[in-house]
Amino acid sequence: MDYQLLLIVFLVGIMMVFFNSIAKFKGKIVCTFISPNKTKLEKLIKSSAKHVIFNGGRYDVDSRRITTLWYSKGIHSFFPIPVPSLDFRYNSRNALDPETGETTWDTAEAREAAGQEENYKAFNKGLQVQTGSKSRFPAWLFPVITITAIAVIGYLVYQQSGHLSYLEQLIKMGLQQ
Repeated sequence: MDYQLLLIVFLVGIMMVFFNSIAKFKGKIVCTFISPNKTKLEKLIKSSAKHVIFNGGRYDVDSRRITTLWYSKGIHSFFPIPVPSLDFRYNSRNALDPETGETTWDTAEAREAAGQEENYKAFNKGLQVQTGSKSRFPAWLFPVITITAIAVIGYLVYQQSGHLSYLEQLIKMGLQQ
């Protein structure tokens, strides 16, 4: 198989994994939990979930406490992506307040007493991160940039094909020794 074709197939495969990984986070929230022994656990839940379970405990999902996390694990270590996030501690069933970093007295019962309209507004505000309505860039721009980058890399590989055959010879010489 030609090395140029192999390189292009490899790049297309990486892009497919990257876009599949982005699709995995669509409509989801990354929840982190700090346990009593100072270990940190992560779970991915649907944005419509009312609670999350960590270590057998049930923790309430509050959309007003959603923050943005630059997810940089796996393929995203090269291109981090923003995902909605909630942080929990073992000693409170409520998520940490993003303003203070502490848990508060705010409970499901107190929210119910405050009224449904406030919850609706807070939920929509928390989900704006996922819908991209507050984004500075249009959603169609990122795939265009990616396709353009793949085309430029493919063109450069094609132009450098003479140099690639030289690298191929060096690799073969190294394997023979």
